[in-house]
Amino acid sequence: MKIAISTGDKQVYPHFGRCPTFTIAEVENGKVLDVQEINNPGHSPGFLPKFLSERGVSVIIAGGMGHRAKQLFDNYNIQSVVGVSGSVQSAIEQFASGSLDGGESMCEHPDGQHNNSGDCQERQQGKIIVSSTGADLDSEMDPRFGRAPYFLIYDLETDQYESIENSSVQYAQGAGSSASQLVANKGVKGVIAGNFGPNAANALNSFNIKMYVSPGGKISEIIKKFKSGEIKPIDSPTVAGHHGQN
Repeated sequence: MKIAISTGDKQVYPHFGRCPTFTIAEVENGKVLDVQEINNPGHSPGFLPKFLSERGVSVIIAGGMGHRAKQLFDNYNIQSVVGVSGSVQSAIEQFASGSLDGGESMCEHPDGQHNNSGDCQERQQGKIIVSSTGADLDSEMDPRFGRAPYFLIYDLETDQYESIENSSVQYAQGAGSSASQLVANKGVKGVIAGNFGPNAANALNSFNIKMYVSPGGKISEIIKKFKSGEIKPIDSPTVAGHHGQN
């Protein structure tokens, strides 16, 4: 029997689809015959169940996955074991001995949290915007929100993106409020920037759009950090950032 474990840094990864690697182990009569680690080829609807099935996998082990993903694995006769954490080696050994206990999916926890790694469900769904100096993923994040020349809109479910020019940069005043309306019209759930001025923070809060602060870097790297939970949301507009209408 072959099992696949969603893995990262030798640990069971919280979300099966977003893991850096899969560890595939062959287990027979309580013994581990072979273990290999492969890169995650990419996460798109329905792809990974087929990918793992073609490699003879009959069990997928992860910290969590959504209900739809479980159904897709069922279609390929792959059993899903979720709610697992800890080292990969321990998970393999426990499975081989028949002592591996699954639990509640970390991606469907009632309070949205799992092992302090962030809100898995939320971080894998919807769209976010990053303030940007350019129009592609290789661009650097612009620390400003209201006066960033571009906004890069990233779809967390499809890994597709588009960029729009920020028309608010032309305003002498109120750029933060205007930019907030612009991103709200795009139906995003969150915005990542270096800081947010008070006007922008209040406006985004009124639209129920979460604010995330990042120290900077390439947009592609910021997206990775967001997915992994390294970039945290701001709790309230009163601590949103620095002075000015950003």
